[in-house]
Amino acid sequence: MGGANKYALLGIYVLILSIAGCGRDTGANGKVIARINDYSLTIEDFMSEADAAFTSRYLPKDHDQAKERLLDELITKKILILEAQDKGLDKKKQFMKEIERYWEQSLLKSLVREKSNEVQKKIGATKEEVKKEYNRMNRVLFAELYLIDGKINAERLYQASLGFDETKKRLAEEGKLLEERTEWWQAGDLPEHVEDVVFELKTGRWSRPVKLEDKWCVARLVDVRDSGIGPLPKVYDSIEKRIVDRKRDKALERWMSKLRQKASITVNRKLLEEIKIGRGNRK
Repeated sequence: MGGANKYALLGIYVLILSIAGCGRDTGANGKVIARINDYSLTIEDFMSEADAAFTSRYLPKDHDQAKERLLDELITKKILILEAQDKGLDKKKQFMKEIERYWEQSLLKSLVREKSNEVQKKIGATKEEVKKEYNRMNRVLFAELYLIDGKINAERLYQASLGFDETKKRLAEEGKLLEERTEWWQAGDLPEHVEDVVFELKTGRWSRPVKLEDKWCVARLVDVRDSGIGPLPKVYDSIEKRIVDRKRDKALERWMSKLRQKASITVNRKLLEEIKIGRGNRK
């Protein structure tokens, strides 16, 4: 589905979802602003659409012109919906699937937003945390990252009894040194648990092994320079928000993990293996 068509369809969905409340007397907001055949567009419906419209697309600055354009768009949408209903398109499986997907996405978004707001009330960032984050963000590191097969081999490089470069060479010859990356790194470029180790290094020193996905990482710091983010007072609020957002995201991850742990989940692995996905495999 093209981008323009997709957003047009979503706009119609919003209107469809509001239809259920139409025609009922809800006080001033229940007054009918327009009638299209047997459909009554109330002030409440119009205002709901207006709120969404002003935040999602351009409308004329002139208030009366904006209202006229929005009303015209809503009438056109309703005429199209009535036509689709007359043709029975709203009963077709494909349409119902589209509605189901949109409903699921909206429900998930509402759930996560509610939980996020709940979590955010309980978290904050201390001055010490902000200062530590600032010190990290104020530095850019030129470092070598070595991805190694197995913790034992990573420990060999860390101990470097033969010297760092000689040990690295031997690991490469044995096929245990899987990848080497040397570049400038700034805060946010690496997973947090890796940064916690790398940003504490002194120039010329290397880190203890750190698990990175299915590999082990050892880093060596070559050079350091200032990032130029400015003095702490100037960026304090943005750093504080960065920390709070990160804590919130972690809390949401823990919450989702607990939900999975409490759920009863059974997977038919044999059936899963038999399924072929991709357009070319659909019958």
